Amino acid sequence: MRVIGLDVGSVTVGIALSDPLKMIASCYVVLRYTDENEVINEIINIIKEKEVDDVCIGMPYHMVNKDESEGCVRSKRFASLIKEKLDIPIHFQDERLSTVEATKSLLTFDVSRKNRKKVVDKVAAAIILQNYLDTKRD
Repeated sequence: MRVIGLDVGSVTVGIALSDPLKMIASCYVVLRYTDENEVINEIINIIKEKEVDDVCIGMPYHMVNKDESEGCVRSKRFASLIKEKLDIPIHFQDERLSTVEATKSLLTFDVSRKNRKKVVDKVAAAIILQNYLDTKRD
């Protein structure tokens, strides 16, 4: 079984998956959407197809005081929409600076701006998921 990591944005959702031992996160896909239910159904299909038994969703808290942002509200909404369709544990992971870290990593590998834009969300999802997996090993 695996863990799926979600970086929920207003236009895209970056998705990462763990290995079956739940030790290593890998980039999977970026879903672009206009309708939340449509993207939720795609996520549900990935969960079933990849035999996922745990969900980790990034929470973009405010930088200074860790108050919930508009993005946190969106992440919670995604969690409840997934829960309506599947009985699966859902965990939230602080994702502050994950996109910055993902962008820096892509710059290190000299990925062009055009290509960075295509993959940054799934790289951020992998960072969020890896942070979650690391906390579960402690």
